Amino acid sequence: MSLLDEPLARVKPPNTPDERSRGHVWLEALAAAEGQSVLNARSVLSGEVLLGEETAFAFAVVHDRSSVMPRSRNGEVGLEQALALAAGIHSFVEKEMQEGTKRPLLAIVDTPGQALGREEEAHCLSAACAAAVEAYDRARRAGHPVLTLVVGGAYSGAFLAHGMQADAILALDDEGVEMQVMRPGSIARITRRPLVDVQQLSQRILPMSPAIANAARLGIIDELIHDVSAGAPKASDVNVVRTRLAEHLRRVREQRGGVKDLGAYGGVRETTVKVRQVMREQWSAADALLAAAAGNKV
Repeated sequence: MSLLDEPLARVKPPNTPDERSRGHVWLEALAAAEGQSVLNARSVLSGEVLLGEETAFAFAVVHDRSSVMPRSRNGEVGLEQALALAAGIHSFVEKEMQEGTKRPLLAIVDTPGQALGREEEAHCLSAACAAAVEAYDRARRAGHPVLTLVVGGAYSGAFLAHGMQADAILALDDEGVEMQVMRPGSIARITRRPLVDVQQLSQRILPMSPAIANAARLGIIDELIHDVSAGAPKASDVNVVRTRLAEHLRRVREQRGGVKDLGAYGGVRETTVKVRQVMREQWSAADALLAAAAGNKV
């Protein structure tokens, strides 16, 4: 019985094997089973992945050619994808709380970016993506190690919503595996520079470069996995990746020193904990001022 049988539905995606994205291929290869749709969203799949002696729960955003949102058909993260991710992760965390376990989460990333369409943005795509970020953060602070495996594109707000909120980020060092805040064509349009100029600049300025090796040089990636096919993995490739993920999971467990709830632990991301506390104090003070002002008007 799957963790997400209730309340999330399981629906077989309509995509044929030939239409599968890299995220789809890798989720099913690591899970050794067919991915299951989350919350009726055919473009968000889940599966259980064995990492050493632990079982991680994995999510991937995949292609859905039948989506009513045109910009979400090729693996972009839109309203449906972000909200399904958030719901799936929250459901996982709540079920784990009931069972008293702290299993890891695995984000498998292959997305060309956010689904920046008129309808998606009109219905507040940014809030939906923020919900996914908050869900991953909640899982991590509740004591669930979060790992990310980049097997294709990791772009802009899509990567922020799905993959960047991790204890460890691994990526395959292969053609087509890229990471960038914005695509060169988009940078060219915004800056009104010729595309060729932007491409030349990206070769010299690391943050502008989509090369996964440069992302590793900037410290965004914890490990580049070499000599593994990202697009057509063999059984040996899958075993290598599974082994590396298991090793990073072991390290995360060791670094946490057995701490189960990071929300009450100042030794992990100490500055983040302090910033959260200061923000809460400021919001509470602002609420008190608004309440006082409202009382004076009565």
